[in-house]
Amino acid sequence: MYNKTIKENFFNPTYAGAIQKADAVYKYVDEKSNDIIKLYLKIDEESQEIIDAKFKAFGSPVIIACSNVACELLIGKHISDAKKISHVTLINVLGELPVDKIPTIKMVEKTIAETIKIYEKNN
Repeated sequence: MYNKTIKENFFNPTYAGAIQKADAVYKYVDEKSNDIIKLYLKIDEESQEIIDAKFKAFGSPVIIACSNVACELLIGKHISDAKKISHVTLINVLGELPVDKIPTIKMVEKTIAETIKIYEKNN
């Protein structure tokens, strides 16, 4: 049902966990699917570069795989570039997935955007 990329990121999520003293944290709960994502970002204040990203997620294999891919894409990016990561970007990395999982990918996109908004609001 799921492709190799989704399976690899689901079974071996290298960015799962939390960041102590994160610069921004956002938790998204989807009441329809019961999927949950909590994204943690550590950002270099001077360069505005994301130096670490971690997630905690509960739900389908796609939410976990996509959250892991999102963290991989975020690390090393300037905040302005991180804002450009969309559900299309995530789908391009993940590859083919069931159409009914597109809202799940959009959840991750929203979580990224909201976490960055929190950082910008606090800094």
